[in-house]
Amino acid sequence: GVLVEGEPLHFAAVNVILADEEVELDKATYAEYLGTTLDHTWNDLRARFSLAHGYEHYADLYDAVVMEQYRTRAEAMPGARALLERLEQAEVPRAVASSSNRNWVETALTKLGMRASFQAVVAGDEVRQGKPDPEIYLSAAAKLGAKPKVCTVIEDAPAGIESGRRAGMQVVAVRTEMTAGIE
Repeated sequence: GVLVEGEPLHFAAVNVILADEEVELDKATYAEYLGTTLDHTWNDLRARFSLAHGYEHYADLYDAVVMEQYRTRAEAMPGARALLERLEQAEVPRAVASSSNRNWVETALTKLGMRASFQAVVAGDEVRQGKPDPEIYLSAAAKLGAKPKVCTVIEDAPAGIESGRRAGMQVVAVRTEMTAGIE
């Protein structure tokens, strides 16, 4: 959500899948899942709406829909390319710490031509605890060889903001269309 305008793609994908069961999420409800893991999202949606199928059904379908969205529709967030260029010029080490799975992250970064801009990537399927747990940010700092207290997290999701804080890092919160009404 900070580098790639992914949340509208994910929001659309969730609703495409839920439409088969006559369920539709509004943006406020969807926002509750921003920055959390796939497991958390789909297990909670299954319980909340008494969905008909098991977790694997939704996870597999969601993965396919999201991958196609990233391959064909991914766009950089406004200002993301300019920020990366400035950080590269200043030789600031950079990592991605995304709750998304590695395939989605790599596909999106490659589609946008941004993959080479990062020395490390840590994805949600590579950590035991998802955001707001600090594990993902601590792992990213370790891969960069950086102490957490000198790292800055740029986040748009409440769970990610909390994750960065818990990791002992500076946090810059970014408002996006999907997070505009969240405190």
